[in-house]
Amino acid sequence: MRPILPIAFFLMILSVACNNSKSILSKYFTPDNLPEQTFTINTGQDTTVITKQGIKIHIPANAIEASNKIATLIIKEALALDDILRAGLTTTTGNELLASDGMFYIGTKEKSTIVKPLQVFLPVATADNKMQLYKGVDVGGKIDWQAPEKMGKPITNISDSREILFKTDCSSCHAVEAVLTGPPLAWEDKRKPIQWLRDYTRNNSKVLARGDKYACCIVNQKRWPGMMSFDSLSDWQIDAMYRYIDKVSKEKGIPQPRGNILTICDSCYFYHDYYYRLSHARDSLVKANQPMVNIDITPPKDVIFVKDTVIDNLVEQPQFNAEYYQFNITAFGWLNVDAILSGYSNLAESNLKVKLNNAATDRMEVFLIVPAYKIFQRGGLLDDNINYGFFKKDGTVNLLQGENTIVFAIGEERGKIYFGETPFIAGLSQNVAIDVHESSKKEIEGFFKTAHAEKVKMSIEKTKNFKGIKAIDDELGSARKIVEACSCSYTRDTTTFK
Repeated sequence: MRPILPIAFFLMILSVACNNSKSILSKYFTPDNLPEQTFTINTGQDTTVITKQGIKIHIPANAIEASNKIATLIIKEALALDDILRAGLTTTTGNELLASDGMFYIGTKEKSTIVKPLQVFLPVATADNKMQLYKGVDVGGKIDWQAPEKMGKPITNISDSREILFKTDCSSCHAVEAVLTGPPLAWEDKRKPIQWLRDYTRNNSKVLARGDKYACCIVNQKRWPGMMSFDSLSDWQIDAMYRYIDKVSKEKGIPQPRGNILTICDSCYFYHDYYYRLSHARDSLVKANQPMVNIDITPPKDVIFVKDTVIDNLVEQPQFNAEYYQFNITAFGWLNVDAILSGYSNLAESNLKVKLNNAATDRMEVFLIVPAYKIFQRGGLLDDNINYGFFKKDGTVNLLQGENTIVFAIGEERGKIYFGETPFIAGLSQNVAIDVHESSKKEIEGFFKTAHAEKVKMSIEKTKNFKGIKAIDDELGSARKIVEACSCSYTRDTTTFK
């Protein structure tokens, strides 16, 4: 502090009001409003502590005499004007007003005596070595600052305290320009807003939990270990550390990131949007294609069948639009089983459930054929959303008992064709599984020949938007790697993007 004559009007009024020990202000503005910080120290060792607002206090060995070697240091600080006012601290020495670069209190919980000077470093923007150190004395219920001493050089520039904070809390895991346990921090303050940096530094787990893309990328891109939390750091301390990082980044000439696609993590938001737009364009092309499976069944003219007037609870046959390939099936002279056939003595109401094993895609359609009787039926999911059936949602279907029956499944996704088939003898109640695998046009066409499916023709053709969808999928593959690294659902145990 240093004596001055003029001072801000509101501070003069506060100083006058506080001179009256009975003032109402004294009830609300007291040093008790300042938070108390405690540090456990060994008085026999050199110790340095840094407060939340950046005051660095060096305590030489045996500088404090206490009842035992372990003492609890108590520190209160009021470096900002609002803290000084909130604490009801006056800035007077006798009848003179003082200008202040901050006030602080140092003591111990235990009875103690300071026998050697302590070194105190204040984090001020511009070190003013004309400042003097005053000791606060309680005079009539207010603090009077007395016995000024020359400061010499105990005040440090704010840049020094920034470095101290960085080295104390960050340097064990991070460097500005190099990879240590964690990633380098050069220009990190240019990538994200300061509030984001505060939140992530204090508790990165909370930021990750809310699905922040950039935070997820930091962790997932190089599999960085989880960062410890620094909940006790104040805004001032965190801001100071990032200002130090900025200063070192400039001094070392580290290239500053430009644009939003320089690195994977810097480009997270760009690629999420890009991935979404590509996916939307792809969906539009798929929607413009034909259905994945086109069935044309022409019943024989000489077969008489009767349909129920009302049939409830029928399975819903899926309708997928083709992506790369579409399957065209024509069955001339064949029948469906969604009608009650007449003239067959072995026809009975049965229960049939079909499950797909190892299906790499949900874009599968399931069919039932009885080659000897030329029966062809398309299926759909049952009520359990696991098994497939061919008539009602509970698995009910009219089957010719004891006949050779085949169920098969076909589908396609992202340029791959999938197929599986299982033959069985029809009975009254059966659960049948189809093992699905990646297949080819040749295999599927061969199946229809060996299944004795006469007058059934199968063709597999490229869709009209084949080239456009493939081009988008190639681009999506590149973007997907970045999007996955930016997603919190992308963990060390899986490469699935959700």
